[in-house]
Amino acid sequence: MFGMDYAVNCNKETTVMKMKKMSLTALSLMFLTMANAQVITQGGNTSISTDAAVTSVAYEAGVVNNPGYAVLEKSLDNVLSESFGKTSSADDGDDSKPKKKKYGANLITVAPFQFTENGVGFSFGYERTLDKDGMISLYVPVITTFNLSNSGNYNNNVDNPNATMFYVMPGIKIYPTGMGKIRYALGASAVVGIGDKKVDDYTINGYYQPILKSHFLVGMMVNNSLNVNPSEHLYIGLELGLGFTYIDKVNDIKQGANPLVQGAFKVGYRF
Repeated sequence: MFGMDYAVNCNKETTVMKMKKMSLTALSLMFLTMANAQVITQGGNTSISTDAAVTSVAYEAGVVNNPGYAVLEKSLDNVLSESFGKTSSADDGDDSKPKKKKYGANLITVAPFQFTENGVGFSFGYERTLDKDGMISLYVPVITTFNLSNSGNYNNNVDNPNATMFYVMPGIKIYPTGMGKIRYALGASAVVGIGDKKVDDYTINGYYQPILKSHFLVGMMVNNSLNVNPSEHLYIGLELGLGFTYIDKVNDIKQGANPLVQGAFKVGYRF
């Protein structure tokens, strides 16, 4: 009988010792994990998942199913929050780096000053960015210019008509460094023009008579431009293009290849 009581007491003492060791192990691991979490967060600026840390403590201590798990989770979360504030996340990004300003993919422009080989006028245009980095865009300017020159020995009594030309120049613009506040662009465009050409016609009175003849041309052009975006919506640009004609007809008579030129000061709205 005495032997049985002694065995029972030994078993109880063994069980109590095991429980004490388990409790001490759990508490030690919890504080060790909290200390490590603080050092890593403070030194490396790297966040630690609270759930992962507490799960590790609970697993190592063998108390995954213990109701005290929720208490440990809440306690550890409070310690991290009070010590270091809101923990950072990879999705939040690095606030120390300046954020790149985003510009709209669409641009509508107007050129109050536009010139071509025909004369001076104005233009409207539309540009659309084709890629997410803003390196390639499609643009379509529509240009109108007027030839107001008074060349030749005109008779002062003769009216000087204005030769008007209309152009459409669809093309591609390439921004080597992508979209930004101040960017250079290079591109090529097709040129289609239709209108009138002013021609001097010698009269029997010894004077040159200015007359208009129908004019049609097709060609290509290489454009260079300086593009400034002071804000996300405001656009200011300078452009200069040089090219030549493939087809050049005056009153349906072929004229051969002739030079083409265009330049403009533009303002626009980006969205």
